Amino acid sequence: MNVDERRSNKNFTMNWQARIQNWRERFEIQLRPPLPQVSAREVLSRLDLSNDDLLALYGETNGIALGHFNLLPILDERDAQRTWDDIVRANDLTKSRFLNRDAELFRRFVVFADMGVGRAGLIDRNDGTVW
Repeated sequence: MNVDERRSNKNFTMNWQARIQNWRERFEIQLRPPLPQVSAREVLSRLDLSNDDLLALYGETNGIALGHFNLLPILDERDAQRTWDDIVRANDLTKSRFLNRDAELFRRFVVFADMGVGRAGLIDRNDGTVW
């Protein structure tokens, strides 16, 4: 299934378990232990983001790091020191270090990854595309 087919198929969900295993074999990725799905669903809901693909990813890992790329974690009280700079903080206009704290950009996008030097991986709230 190519990218356009996935975009048109709202029920498509990536097989993150297989994808992460592939990345482990090919790259030196760092993973955080997953959180219960109910926690991830609650956080994504608070961000006004219903994204089954992202929810499935958080079901496999609470963050991925490779070089400058860092899938933002969800705050985990058991490991608050390593997860405090989380997806909720990144999307809080008063605390975020992304999108120049531009309110209009925050209304349009959800920050889900730190790409280094203030750059962010984004999900468009309107159509679910990744920027």
